[in-house]
This record gives sequence, structure tokens and C-alpha cells, in this order.
Amino acid sequence: MNINYTINLFRVIAMMMPLTIHFISIYFENGFQTFWNYFFFRLILEIGVPFFYVLIGFFYIPKKHQFNSTVTFRKAIQNIWRYLMYYLLASVFYIFISYVIMKLNINFLEYDTSEQFYASLTFNNLINGTIGGVHLWFLSGAILSLVCLSPLLYAGVRPGILFLTVVILYYLSSEVGYSKILMLDRLVADEGMLFAMMFILLGVVVRETEFTKRNSYLYLGVFSLIFYPFLTYYTEFPDFIVLIFTVMMFILYAKTTSHIGNNKIILNLNRYSLYVYIFHLSFLKLSNKLLQINLGNTYWQNWWYPLIILTGLIGPIVLYHTVNLLKTKIHTMVT
Repeated sequence: MNINYTINLFRVIAMMMPLTIHFISIYFENGFQTFWNYFFFRLILEIGVPFFYVLIGFFYIPKKHQFNSTVTFRKAIQNIWRYLMYYLLASVFYIFISYVIMKLNINFLEYDTSEQFYASLTFNNLINGTIGGVHLWFLSGAILSLVCLSPLLYAGVRPGILFLTVVILYYLSSEVGYSKILMLDRLVADEGMLFAMMFILLGVVVRETEFTKRNSYLYLGVFSLIFYPFLTYYTEFPDFIVLIFTVMMFILYAKTTSHIGNNKIILNLNRYSLYVYIFHLSFLKLSNKLLQINLGNTYWQNWWYPLIILTGLIGPIVLYHTVNLLKTKIHTMVT
């Protein structure tokens, strides 16, 4: 498949959404959130993680209708291993950052959070994506979903059937609260494992199905994305249906219109997307704590939020180059 520049552009936009969510959470944390200054934007930005999952599914197969090929299954195993390595690296990194923050609390802010820190270091938290903080749930969901779905797809179960099945299971879990399904879903924290499965399968279905190029995909996606916060905030309607529709419209537009976003800035930022997804919150937490220690300094007060958001973006990029440099050096030493 040739480079799809529109997908690269959407991936970069989606990359910024979790970062922005954690930035605007200051309204919620300080108790003065309203629909217009917080929830409207917060709910729009929720599309970032589903889009991440959809892209995993979209690039699941190298060619159409080859789910039961050895090449496809091997690629799936490679992806699972790749995400698992990222997950273990991120878990260690988040634990380290949490440890540093604990020490900063004790030495500079004079309150002890060591009990909470050590209590969080459990195997259950490692599996469900909350070790070192809740943020890694989305990566845990991706890994467990691929582990469950890959054998089924390889065995010949059609992705459309799997998608509809998971949608029904997700409804029974999230809307009905059916206990046995809920227990399965809660293997992953926050949105759950079925949420990840649902959007990964949506990406697979879109990839294997032919669609005509239409600009209306983009218009419908934007409209439903703006409509989504009102539906979620003011009604009891199962909002995940609108979220599925919204993400589907954007990925359909990206699939059929591949030329938008062909520039060096987007291409470069696209390389860092996974690192920003995974690691931004650790840098946000650390920079926030360091600035909190310097609260008495007027300079730090004025530059508090710009510095936090900048650190959350630049930190993962620096980490990306550091890890790749170490990988190159290790590879050179081994060979």
C-alpha cells in the first residue's frame, strides 16, 4: 500500500488529543468545569484513542482478504510483540516517574505518598494498564485485543461478524452492565477491552471493503463529532454508536482521499505519534510537580501551563531519539 498522507495527518491530530485532554483537565481538577469550558472539548477529544485503535486494525493485514495467510498471522504476532515491548518499556518508565514524584513530594512538599506508590505495584495493575498511572490502559487494550482476535481471524471468522458480535457485547457490558461480560471487559481499565476490540475490528472491516471516494465522509465525520458532546452530556442515548460512526467516517475519508497532509512536518511528527500517545502523561506529571515546587516564583506561575504542554510534547520526542540511539548502539555492539 502506498503512503496514505491523509492517515498520517489524522494520526498527528489524534496524537495531540490525549495531550490536550490532560492539559484542559485543570478546569475539572479545580472544580470550575462547565459544558462549554470543559466537557464540550473533552468529549470531542475522546476520538483520539478510538482512532489509534482503528489504525491498528486498518494496517492489520498487508493485503485484502488474507486473514488466514501465514504472512498475515506472522505480522500480527510481530505487532503484538512490538506493542508488548512498548508496554513494558512504558510501564518501567511510568513507575520510575511515579517514584521520582513520590520523592519530590516527601523532600520538597512535605507529604508522604510512598504508601500509595508501593500499593500500586501489583500484577493486576500491570495487566489492566494502570501501573504507574491509569494512562497505559489503551495500550494494554490493544495487546489483549490482538491476542484474542488474531487466532479467530486466522481461523477464518469474518471480521464483520466479529465486529457486530463485539458491538453487542460492548453494549451489554457498558449499557446493560451484564456482570459476566463486564468482568471480561474490566480486564483493561478505563474504557475496557471490548472498546479496543470494537475499534480495531472497525479498522479491519474498512480496510477490506471497497468504498467510493466521497467528500461527504469528512462532512459527516465533522458533524457527528460536534454532535457527540451534546448527545453524551444531555441524553442517555448509547453514545458509543455515534463514536463508531464518527471514527468510521474519518477513516473512510482517509482511505479514499490519501493525498492530504503530504509535507515534511506531518511526516516527521507522524514518526513520534506512538511515543507521544504513550509517554506524554509521564512528562506532564513530572513537569507539573517540578513547577508546583517552584510555585512561589512568579516566573513559573506565568509560564506554568505553556511549559507543561510543551514538555508533554517535546519529552516523548527526545525519548524517541534516545531509545533509537540506544538501539543502534546495542545493535552495533552485538554485530
